[in-house]
Amino acid sequence: MEAADRDERHSDSWTFAGLALRESYDQLTRELPDDLVTFFGPRVDAVEPDEARAPTVDLIAALARLTSTAAASETFSPWRRLVWSSAATHLDKALRELR
Repeated sequence: MEAADRDERHSDSWTFAGLALRESYDQLTRELPDDLVTFFGPRVDAVEPDEARAPTVDLIAALARLTSTAAASETFSPWRRLVWSSAATHLDKALRELR
């Protein structure tokens, strides 16, 4: 969201990608206890949005592959696979916005 505030040309893309990421995070952690889920990330405002785009795309692509693989795995329950699939869809949407 820091990038969205600082990148006038691509603000909408950053905003949509950020919201898609947040939605996938919420879906994946909804059933987990609060004290189990922690998030520590780098401060994006230390990097210019153009410099942050490629690493952000790489990270989202890796997360999309991970969630797609989990959704296709038969080791998880059908409900959990549906959650993984939904998260993968949101991550794919974020990727399309940032590419």
